[in-house]
Amino acid sequence: MQGGTHLRNKFSGGMHKCINKLLSLPIPQISSSYPTFTRNCTRIGFNSTSIIRQHKPFHHQYRYLTTFNPHHFKMVTSPTPVSLSSVESAKRQAAHLAVDAHFPRSISPPSSPILIGIGSGSTVIYVVERILQLPHSLLSQCIFIPTGYQSRQLILSGSLTLGDIDSHNHLHVAFDGADEVDPALNCIKGGGACLFQEKLVAIKAEKFVVVADFRKISSSLSTAYAPGVPIEVVPQAVSWVTKRLVELGSVNPTLRMGGRAKAGPCVTDNGNFIIDAPFRDGCVVGKEGEVNGGVKGSGIGDTGNVERLAEEIKRIVGVVEHGIFCRGNAKAVMAYFGMEHGDVTTRTEVV
Repeated sequence: MQGGTHLRNKFSGGMHKCINKLLSLPIPQISSSYPTFTRNCTRIGFNSTSIIRQHKPFHHQYRYLTTFNPHHFKMVTSPTPVSLSSVESAKRQAAHLAVDAHFPRSISPPSSPILIGIGSGSTVIYVVERILQLPHSLLSQCIFIPTGYQSRQLILSGSLTLGDIDSHNHLHVAFDGADEVDPALNCIKGGGACLFQEKLVAIKAEKFVVVADFRKISSSLSTAYAPGVPIEVVPQAVSWVTKRLVELGSVNPTLRMGGRAKAGPCVTDNGNFIIDAPFRDGCVVGKEGEVNGGVKGSGIGDTGNVERLAEEIKRIVGVVEHGIFCRGNAKAVMAYFGMEHGDVTTRTEVV
């Protein structure tokens, strides 16, 4: 018995090392490695242990449940599907509908590539999922332009053809998420600090299509998205831009910090900083100090105020770009929203 116990403990130590090594791997390596790992560890046992790891690729979700049975000395690994919530399911449906309705099936001349802009955010994951379900003969004609690191990785992981934004000045369609969308399809974007690339991709596209969930629907910009309008600024101009934003009516504009992973400000892909500027009280302050546009607490207000604010912010020295997407600044032609109870609603551009 002592010899058997010693042998089991010896195997246990080796197994723990093996498991620790497995769990230290990136998730894609774990998912591809676990069948071999299971086969090699069959009939090796130690104290009863269960490990649950989440694997969330862009097209589905799996939970890998690994169980060690001390009686049979066998490790059993099985993929168990995890159902999506009603909101996630609606977001997926919204993304699929957007692709089905707006992805070009052909262009003229036929020899020209189909150029597609791919944005960022959780709903865009489902956009790429649907694109990958399109015929290979169609996808082989396409070049996909990312708005940042996340979308670049989505394109590469799907083995789609990656393009550079500076090589193409005309895109056929761009799909992206939004942080807030008003009834006229004016949007606030930039919560992920990619607003400059997102606007550049959207403004070059014939059609800019938004996919989001119901929490992004707003009656007036800067009411649903609490941080306000994201503004990318040159680092040396932070204090000046902040001063001018207050003069325009912003309530406590704040330099965005990098969070737990980084001490100091958030730095964009372009090496700039982000100021988040809420406009909760009617938006633009006039020359005599009066507030123009909407009652107190209503946000930026109507489309005229939205466009005027976008122009005023862009005039500030030190501003690289702002996160207001409106007429003349990459306005969406249609938005698809995954709703709270699992259905999808749409909004169309107001001309």
